Amino acid sequence: MRIAVVSNCKMLQCGVEGIDGSNILILECSREGNCRIINSFTNPAVKAIRKRGKAAALTIVRYSVDAVIVSDIGPGALEEFKARSIKVFIVNEGTMVEEAVQNVVSGKISEATRPTHERGHGEHRDVSINLR
Repeated sequence: MRIAVVSNCKMLQCGVEGIDGSNILILECSREGNCRIINSFTNPAVKAIRKRGKAAALTIVRYSVDAVIVSDIGPGALEEFKARSIKVFIVNEGTMVEEAVQNVVSGKISEATRPTHERGHGEHRDVSINLR
C-alpha cells in the first residue's frame, strides 16, 4: 500500500498537517504495517495563491498512492482524490505520522466521507476523526 501524508517535517516522527501543509511524505507500507519513506518533499502548494489544497492533491496523485492522511481537507482536494479512488483519512493535527499510518494500515480509522471545511478555507468544522 502506498500512502501520502502531509506533515510538518520529512520524517515519521513528524506531526500530520492539513492538505496544504509544509511537506509531503510518500510511504510504502506492507500489510503487516512496516512502512518506509520512499519520497519526501516540500509541498509545492504552500506557494499557491489560490486552491492550495487542490494543487497539493494534484501533486500527490502523480505518486500513484492508494491513500492520503491529512488533518484537514477542503472539497476541491477531496474531489480530486475521490475521482481517482484514492482513500482519504483525517486525523487530529499533530498526530505523529507513524501513529496515523499504523492506524490506517490496521483499519482503526475510517475513510473520510466529507471535507473538514468549505471552499476558501472558511471556518474549520471539527469533523476530524479522533484517534482513541
